Amino acid sequence: MRSIRNTAVRLKYELIFLGIFAYYFIAFVPGVTEVLQDYCVEFYFITYDFGFISRGLIGSLLSLIFPFLTQRALYFIIAAALILLSIVTARFLGGIIRKSDKNLKNVLAYLAVLFCVNPASLSFLFSWENFGRLDIWLLIITIVCLLLITKNKALFLVPVFCAAAVMIHQNFIFLYFPLIFILLAYRAALTSRSRKNTVICIITGALTCAGFVYFQFFGKIQRLSMETALQMMQSRTNYPVSVGPLQFEHYAPFKQHIDLLSEQGPLLLIKLAIVLVIFLPLIFIFVKLWRAALKSVTRSRWIYIGFLLVLPAALPIFITVDWGRWLAHIIIGQFLLIFCLSAMNDEPMTKSLRLTGAFMERHRFAFLCIAAFLALPGKLTAAGVMNTPLSEIGAFGKNILALFGRL
Repeated sequence: MRSIRNTAVRLKYELIFLGIFAYYFIAFVPGVTEVLQDYCVEFYFITYDFGFISRGLIGSLLSLIFPFLTQRALYFIIAAALILLSIVTARFLGGIIRKSDKNLKNVLAYLAVLFCVNPASLSFLFSWENFGRLDIWLLIITIVCLLLITKNKALFLVPVFCAAAVMIHQNFIFLYFPLIFILLAYRAALTSRSRKNTVICIITGALTCAGFVYFQFFGKIQRLSMETALQMMQSRTNYPVSVGPLQFEHYAPFKQHIDLLSEQGPLLLIKLAIVLVIFLPLIFIFVKLWRAALKSVTRSRWIYIGFLLVLPAALPIFITVDWGRWLAHIIIGQFLLIFCLSAMNDEPMTKSLRLTGAFMERHRFAFLCIAAFLALPGKLTAAGVMNTPLSEIGAFGKNILALFGRL
C-alpha cells in the first residue's frame, strides 16, 4: 500500500492530467454502435494495394493484422490510440514539470492545465466529428519525437518517425515538422554543433520534405478507377464506405478544393474571428512569454527566429476548410514548444517563465479566472464550431450512466 501511495505521489502530475483527459474521453467519445464519421475513418481501409499513395500507411499496417477490419474493431483501435495519446502526453508533461527548477514548477503546472482544458486541447480529437482522424497518430509521433529530443536520446529514430508521419498524412509538414526540425537544430547547437546531430537534422529535413513532395503531388490513386477503389475498400470492412472522402482526396481536381474554400471561406472567417476572441487570454499569455524571452536572447538569435517561424509555417494548410482543426494544432504546437524549451533549459525561455510565474503569483485570482474561462467554451471541431460545456457535462453524465448500466 505504501509503495502505491509513493508512486501516486511521484506521478501526481501525470495522474491529474490523465484525470482531465479521462473526463473528456467519457464526455466526448462516441458510442461503439454509432456510425463513425466517414472523413475520419475511411482512410483506415486504404492500403498500398492501391499504389504507393498518400495516407496509406496506417491502413496497410492494420491490414496485416486485420485483413477484414470491422467497424467495432476499428472503434476499439481508435479508442486505444486516444488512450495511448493521453498517456504519452501526460508522461511528457509530468516529466517536464517534475524535473524543472522549483521556481518553475507552478507556472509550468498552470500552463500544462491550460494545455489540457483549453478549447484546442488534444481532447478535441475525442469527439465524433474528429474521432479517428489521422491527426491522432501524428500527435503520438510528435510527442515521442519531442521526448527523444528533450532527453537527447535515440535521436536517430526521429527521421524514421518523421518519415512515417508524412506517410500517414502529408500535412504533418505544416503542423508539427517545423517544431521538431527547429528543436533538432537547437539540440545540435547545444551540443557544440555535434556532427552526428547535425546529420540527423539534415536527414530528417530531407526525408520529410521529399516525402511531402511525393505524396502531395504524386500520391493520388492513379491505376484504379474510383469505383474499383471503392469496391476494394468495402471488401475490407462492414463499415458502410461512402464515396465522398475517396473522391475528394484522391480523384478531385485542385479546383474543387479551391471552390470549396471560396464557398465556405466567408463563414469560416466569421467563426475564426469569434474563436480568436475566446482565445485572447491564451494569446496574451503566449505573447507575454515570447516577448520576455526575446528580450533575454543574447546569442544564437537565428534559432529564436526559427522558433517564431513555427507558427506561420502552418498557415498554408488553411487552404483547406478544417480551420478549427488546424487552429487546434497550431495552439498545441505553441504549448509544446514552450514546454520543450523549458525541458532543454533554454535560458531566455526559463527566465521568461520565472517572470511570468512571479506575475501569476501577484495576480493569482485573474489567472484562475483565465483557466476557468478557457475551460468553459468547449472544444474546437473541424469547422471551428465549439461543443458547449453543457453538452460536455450532459454527455459525461449520460455515458457514466450507460457504463454502470452495462456493469
